[in-house]
Amino acid sequence: MKKCTDLILLTVGNIFCAIAIGMVALPLSISLGGTSGLGRILNSVIPLRLSVWVMILNVILFSLAYFMVGKKFASKTLFSALVFPFLLEIFSRFTFLSILRSDMLLGSALAGVLLGTGGGLILRGNGSCGGLDIIAIILNEKFGIPTAFLVGLFDGLVMLGQFQVDNALSFVYGIVLIIACSLTMDRIVVAQKHEVKMMIFSLQHEKVRETLLYEEDCGLSLLEGESGYKGNPFKVIVSIVPYEKVSSCKEAILKTDPQAFIVLENVQAAYSGNYRLRRPEDTVGKD
Repeated sequence: MKKCTDLILLTVGNIFCAIAIGMVALPLSISLGGTSGLGRILNSVIPLRLSVWVMILNVILFSLAYFMVGKKFASKTLFSALVFPFLLEIFSRFTFLSILRSDMLLGSALAGVLLGTGGGLILRGNGSCGGLDIIAIILNEKFGIPTAFLVGLFDGLVMLGQFQVDNALSFVYGIVLIIACSLTMDRIVVAQKHEVKMMIFSLQHEKVRETLLYEEDCGLSLLEGESGYKGNPFKVIVSIVPYEKVSSCKEAILKTDPQAFIVLENVQAAYSGNYRLRRPEDTVGKD
């Protein structure tokens, strides 16, 4: 089931990426990074279709990944390396979004959101976008140069190389695309059900703990604390709860201790835990 889900995410992710580049970025002549941008540069020298250049570059980079990084990493890049050029060829034939040429800022932002969504889905499907990131990973392993710096450097150089293909304004819109892509990808990668961290400061911490555990069914942790004025020791209660439970938890806490001090903080993502307790009856028959 997990492999099937990953395959769906990889496929949909590559579709989004192909739409972003083939239907928006290329018709609007927006400068691109990665293998797509490098393919545009090579296309100006040897006029092959961009999808062909991307396939050639992906095969070369996949070979580098296989021999220099390892089979496990290479296997993550194989699907995108083969499927993306095929999808790019298909979607580049649809040009109805070229009407966005009248609003290049909107077009570049849209391309960035689509590309970031696709890249985020690929990463969530345990795949890799591959591309020039592979060279960055190899150099990082050999010389210890930060991968993020190298990826940014390569994308910048590729975009600068497109000055011979595009004008300076296309380069600016390319930067907008990259920013929108980065922000969207971050949101997609960490997208989870909305969560809130609750920190409860209460001298009646034991009663509050029991309220959260047995009435609200919330998991929690206890931290050592001390009041700043009188120096009274107490326990700080920390709990990560779904957004929809915050209101009922807060009411239950204040009903137990009207003087409790509650701090709420949005959590971008939480891993390796459950909101609900594992009751003894939950484990019956599972040993």
